[in-house]
Amino acid sequence: MDKKELIRQSAAEVFSKEGYYSTTVKMIAAEANIAVGTIYIYFKTKEEILDYIFDVEHNKRIQYFEGLQEHSLGIIEVIESFLDYHFNELQENPSISKVLVQEDLSPLMSKTKNMRTYSSKLPDMLAEMLKKAQENGQIGNIDAPIVARLIFQLIKGSVYISQEKKEVNWQNEVKSQIISLITKGIQN
Repeated sequence: MDKKELIRQSAAEVFSKEGYYSTTVKMIAAEANIAVGTIYIYFKTKEEILDYIFDVEHNKRIQYFEGLQEHSLGIIEVIESFLDYHFNELQENPSISKVLVQEDLSPLMSKTKNMRTYSSKLPDMLAEMLKKAQENGQIGNIDAPIVARLIFQLIKGSVYISQEKKEVNWQNEVKSQIISLITKGIQN
């Protein structure tokens, strides 16, 4: 694992336990078992590390979403597949999951580029897919940008709730309920 990735994962661990504001670069270095100066080779500030965490996670989801667009899936299958991917990623990386949830609610959110992008690009991509599905008669008449943002807020909220309950079965039930709610809401 390269140092930048080590720092990202270590920072996620510490941020998830201590919170962003209580975490110091020294704590991240200790978690990574590297010198504090090594962190500053890759990141100028603690904020940059947090922004990088969001950037990596955002790019993973963008790439997955783009890959889904290359297949001739219906909109419901796209949403189901994306939810499966998203929840699996969060289950495999609980520290990242917690950071994405707790820092997404932070006032810092509006200050960092990748955190803002994380909150807008995926819903924009979904809105375009919803518009195409509407044009193809797959779904009823909806306001695609609003519905896309509502879907992503629903996903964010469910991840927040999932942090409280760690059971995989419960998380699977949340995923199932989201899919059911969305599909019933956008179908013809």
